[in-house]
Amino acid sequence: MEAAAKAGKTVADVRDAVLKEWEQAEKHYREALSYNPDYFDAVCNMSQLDFERAKLAAGLLPQPPADKCVRLGAAARGALRVAWLTE
Repeated sequence: MEAAAKAGKTVADVRDAVLKEWEQAEKHYREALSYNPDYFDAVCNMSQLDFERAKLAAGLLPQPPADKCVRLGAAARGALRVAWLTE
């Protein structure tokens, strides 16, 4: 969903594809839990899947990055890293 938001797509544009992908994911998580009901990663991922479904049902998509955001070049990132380490 985040990639769709960054591409400027709406919820209606991606709804069917996302739901199909999530159905497959849920199938795999349930299969993993059938082997080991205490498998922590599968339990957490099922919870995340429910959260993502709730966001989709509410029509929420993340906002694309603002135009005001400036990407730092390698030199700037290095300068920030040095500044942070010296503080």
